[in-house]
Amino acid sequence: MKSKSIFIYSFIIAFVFAAAVIFFCYSLGHEYANGSERTGYEFDTLVRDTSVALSSYDASSPEFNTLFNKACGNYEDYSFITLKNESALLYVYPDASVSAVQNVSRFCRVYSSSFTSNGISYVLTASLYLLRPASIFYYARFSFLIILAATVFSVILILYLHLSERPSDAGTGQEPEYYAPPVTGSGSGSESREEEQPAPDENEPFEEKIVSEDASISIEKPQTDTDVSSSAVPLQKVVPQVNPEGLFSPVTGFGWGQYLETRLDSELVRAASSEQDLSLFIIRIPALTFTDAVTLKICTYLLEQFQFKDMLFEYGTDGFAAIKENTAVDEAVSFADTLYTGISGILKESGTDLKCAVGISSRSVRMLQGSRLIQEAAEALEHAFREPDSPIIAFRANADKYRKFIETEAKNQGKTD
Repeated sequence: MKSKSIFIYSFIIAFVFAAAVIFFCYSLGHEYANGSERTGYEFDTLVRDTSVALSSYDASSPEFNTLFNKACGNYEDYSFITLKNESALLYVYPDASVSAVQNVSRFCRVYSSSFTSNGISYVLTASLYLLRPASIFYYARFSFLIILAATVFSVILILYLHLSERPSDAGTGQEPEYYAPPVTGSGSGSESREEEQPAPDENEPFEEKIVSEDASISIEKPQTDTDVSSSAVPLQKVVPQVNPEGLFSPVTGFGWGQYLETRLDSELVRAASSEQDLSLFIIRIPALTFTDAVTLKICTYLLEQFQFKDMLFEYGTDGFAAIKENTAVDEAVSFADTLYTGISGILKESGTDLKCAVGISSRSVRMLQGSRLIQEAAEALEHAFREPDSPIIAFRANADKYRKFIETEAKNQGKTD
């Protein structure tokens, strides 16, 4: 090999080694940085599912054990888990975790929550890895394989060049022939081999086609039905929060508005898998700010009604959004009437003349994304503000038209294929 080819090849190998090390360090740093958000969400979900299971089954029953194990999910994410009531320790993972509570690594985050179910107080404590051992192993293995492949390739190339430069026959009496070093072939081959290595792409995005439902959507008030054109209704823009830290806003105690769509997508998948309905409520009180004294009372009231704060989010600068599971549109309208009465009472007691309105949208057996449900609820909310006599408006999807529309789209897709 010529000096130039050796220099180019050495540079490529050094770049591959450096890229593998940087990938390993960056991946671990990224997971550690996002560990607080991930572990907080997992623990909130564990507390909620455990509370629901205890409300239906006794803590010592096999049914509860099954539901609790399902709620825990992947045990590799936990350093330890304990569940106890006022009199006894009900669950421990692993067996020696009671003593491990005193020696928690800085790569773990300990959470504890107390709740009451059927008149019995429970305390759930868990330590979750901010940096999971399985992730360390995976990223280290990937980086090692990249470095190993580059090293093996370099060794093979060195052996090939060494053998190709040796004389083929030194004792035949003839002038020995020498094989010319593959100057061009080695350089271009090494570069092409490097280009042929597939780039790591663990999280390839999955695109899901969302069909239009404008023909099958109608708006429903608490008393009468009114058709509304989605194209004529301006949407309420959600104003992003500045530098959100953690899962919940320190002012209201609810989730940041940026996380609403992500959580809604997750809950829609869960509702579809269990064949349950789901409703989204958007409540706005124009001229309200989250730092007002009356806002604290409203937040407390909403938390009492929805029970789980991880289902409540800030909406814009003067509103709130809430997700309610297993709730159809008719039940949602009735529940929204209770919310409207309660919030209006709080505003009246505070001596303000602020008014509120509620927009509702439900899954209604449809397969759709969170952004669509948010759009429908926002349109219903804008319509409610235009009709002072109807402060509660709900989108109602026509299930039959929706099914026919999906069937038509499927047939058209089949013809295209």
